[in-house]
Formats: sequence, structure tokens, C-alpha cells
Amino acid sequence: ADAPDRQPRRRSLASGIGPRAHGFGMWYSFASPGLFVGAPREAIFRDRRHAILKGFDKLGCLPWMDVKDRRLPSFDWPVRVYYEDTDAGGVVYYANYLRYMERARTEMLRARGCEQDRLRLREGVLLVVRRVEIDYRLPARFNDLLTVSAQLEGIGGASLTFAQAIVRDSDGALICSGSVKVACVAAETLRPIPLPAALLSEIGLAEIVK
Repeated sequence: ADAPDRQPRRRSLASGIGPRAHGFGMWYSFASPGLFVGAPREAIFRDRRHAILKGFDKLGCLPWMDVKDRRLPSFDWPVRVYYEDTDAGGVVYYANYLRYMERARTEMLRARGCEQDRLRLREGVLLVVRRVEIDYRLPARFNDLLTVSAQLEGIGGASLTFAQAIVRDSDGALICSGSVKVACVAAETLRPIPLPAALLSEIGLAEIVK
């Protein structure tokens, strides 16, 4: 007899972890480079009184907050374009802009006293990229000096959202801009957990989320 039709089970590209429900919908873990895809946008609710998913509320998370109007300081990090960053066309390979943005976010957190290796040892959490939206405007080329900015624009119960841009220093041209959402997950299980109070305090958000 013919085998019954079955939907193939999706698994992680790196860790082999299949789909799991974590209180805020189905999502799939990709251990490298830490990208989480598939979680419904409704999982991040904007009003505590109207939690869309009860399971997510059990995490004890705060509602997502837009902090663009709080005038939080932007952080700038210089990057020089090397030959290794360019492709056959002589311009920066598109994926390398994501690397530049990660450097700026990491140095922003470090400048505010948050070392991610210590965060894992002390709090048992990891910060992993959940979603990226990027708009490419102009190409950068070998030896260009770029300024990569990072500014916090949103806080969720288990996430931080950064607005980022890359500008060429010589003429002020906007090379690309984007938004990066970073999720807080338990180091052992890779399941989402609320942002630790110590982390919020280190990056100057303790007063905002009270």
C-alpha cells in the first residue's frame, strides 16, 4: 500500500532541533548564527491588558515598548573596508553589512558595561538575532571608512530592537539602514526568557521598564 502523505518535520540547520512550542507560538531554532524564524508577530503584544497569547504572558514579560521618542543615545562604531570584505564586483558583499551591524551592537553593549560572555555565565542567557530588516542604498568599496550606528528603538519582555545605519564618512552617504530584533534565550535550552533585570540596569533601561 502507498505510504500516507506526511508533512516533513522541519529541523534546525545546525542543531537538529525541530519545531517546539514555547508559549508564544511555533518557532524554529537555527543555532548558527542564532537566527530565529517563524514566530508570529502577534506574540509581542503592545498592551498588558490585551495579551494575545496566554502562554507568553506566563513568562511574566512586559509589553513591547517603542522607545524611539525617549532620546536614547545612538552609538557609533568605525569600520574600515578591507579586501576580504568585497566581492568579485569590487564592492562590499551584502552579508558583510550584517557583520558590521553586529559589531556596533556588541560594542554598544560593551560600552554600557554588558559583556555577553559574562552575561551567559552570570545570568545563563544568550542574546540572539530574531529578525533582520535591511535596506541597501549604495555600495561601499575597498578602503572606505564607514560609521555604523546602533540605537535602541524598542523593548519587549524578551527582546531588544535596534535601529541601525551605515554611513560613508567621506561624503556622508547612507550605505544601508535596517532594524534588528535580538531575543533573550536561556543558554541551556535556547527557549525565550524575560530580559534579566541586571541586563536592563547595565544598559540604562531599568527606569524605563518600571
